[in-house]
Amino acid sequence: MITVSNKYQHLQEIERRRVPENPNVKLRLQRFEKPNDWDVDFLKRIYDSIPISMLQRYPDCDQFYTTLSEFIEVPEPNIVVTSGIDEAIRNLILLKCDETHPFFTNAPAYAMYQVYAKILKVDCHVFQPLPDQFMTPEKMMSIFPRGVGLVFIANPGQPVENCYSLDQLRLIAEYCNRDGKLLIIDEAYHFFGAPNAIPLIHEFDNLIILRSFSKAFGAASLRLGYAIGPERAIKPLQVFRLAHEGSSFSYHVGCALIDSFDNQVKPNIQNISAGRDYFRDACRKLGLRAWGELGNFVLLDLETKGQMKKVVMDLKADGIFVKANYPDPLSTCISITAGSKDMMELVISVLEAA
Repeated sequence: MITVSNKYQHLQEIERRRVPENPNVKLRLQRFEKPNDWDVDFLKRIYDSIPISMLQRYPDCDQFYTTLSEFIEVPEPNIVVTSGIDEAIRNLILLKCDETHPFFTNAPAYAMYQVYAKILKVDCHVFQPLPDQFMTPEKMMSIFPRGVGLVFIANPGQPVENCYSLDQLRLIAEYCNRDGKLLIIDEAYHFFGAPNAIPLIHEFDNLIILRSFSKAFGAASLRLGYAIGPERAIKPLQVFRLAHEGSSFSYHVGCALIDSFDNQVKPNIQNISAGRDYFRDACRKLGLRAWGELGNFVLLDLETKGQMKKVVMDLKADGIFVKANYPDPLSTCISITAGSKDMMELVISVLEAA
């Protein structure tokens, strides 16, 4: 048994389970990842280009930083590469929060926010936007709890998008700046239609943007993310980083995806967006309430918990897995990761028969 300090005795009471792969899967539409495979020839070109010496050498991140910097048009000193967005979230909470300084975020959003809150013994205050009731910046700011030092805003959120414009984000950043709060804009779903908040890093010292290769770049297995911000804001993340931010393989594939953005990644984004829009509109034609315009998912309200459970089971029987079991007020909803139109037609056929 490992003996831990008194500060972390509570870790003995926390159980973190790994999510096992479901058997007999036809479509994985519950993980907000790319559901269809990459082109085989494209992958072969990437794998064939891997240097022979890659495996035995420690990672060299220089080329990835340079390629990423040129792609997002942000100087390298303003970027910190992280293990997905997860590492940045954990480190920011660890560096900025304590028992008297909680953090604030939208819910249900990304589950790891509340997981890290439990691990690090920090209070996590959440606000719950509703899909048909936009929460204005003014209303959100009015419910900031006392003592909050860190504000996470997913833009767009998930499964409820509640997306803010650049001017609205500027308003929130100004408020946070006056009150000594650090604002973190989680742009995991960037490239699907939400605004780009990077211009704000030139206006505010209290703002950091988080992005990932897991969604629009269709590379969740790379565990590759990055933080963008003014040097003063991200300096603690740079100092606190791991000895090697990522693996050589992640850097290599990340560069290949950036270099192939126009002829591989962008068409994939357009294909997913078209499937999302088709599925959302088809659900509405069935008389269902459906939302989804700025991410790679659609939120679907099935009106009752009984109907929600039936649809989930009908889809599972056909090998289609979706995300359900949201807490109130979304307990009658499911979210479906968007794929190509032909994939979404399979889901519609099950919904029509339900």
